[in-house]
Amino acid sequence: MNILSHLAVLMRDNISRANFLFSIYDDENRMEKMLDKLPESVTIEPAIIYFEKLYKFSKEKFLLSLLSFSSVYKSQEYNERLYPALDKLVKEHYSTKEINSGFQKTKTFYRGTFAKYLEKNLQVKVE
Repeated sequence: MNILSHLAVLMRDNISRANFLFSIYDDENRMEKMLDKLPESVTIEPAIIYFEKLYKFSKEKFLLSLLSFSSVYKSQEYNERLYPALDKLVKEHYSTKEINSGFQKTKTFYRGTFAKYLEKNLQVKVE
C-alpha cells in the first residue's frame, strides 16, 4: 500500500490527516482525486480551503461531492461549525436552480449531513 492510499484510509477518522492528504492532492494538482475523496473525508474543511480551485475545476461535480458529504459522529460538531462558512460560499457561487439540480441528481443516492443543512438553511425546495 503506498503512502497516499494509506493516508486516504486514515483520513476517514482523523481531521489533521485528512487536511494533510488534501494538501498533497493540491500540491500535485489532483483536483479530480480531491472531488472523489471529499465525501469520504472526516472533515468538510478541505472544501472550504480549496473551494475556488474545486469550483473552477468542476462546478457540478464539486456540488455533488458537497451534497454527498456526511459527518461521522466523532467529527460532527466540528463540521457543523464549518457549515455556515461553506453555506456562504455555496450561496455566492451557485444559484437555487443549480442547487435544486444537484439535489435531483443525488435523489437516489445518500444525501449527507451538509445537504440536509443546505436544504434547511438555504430554504431550497427539493422537488
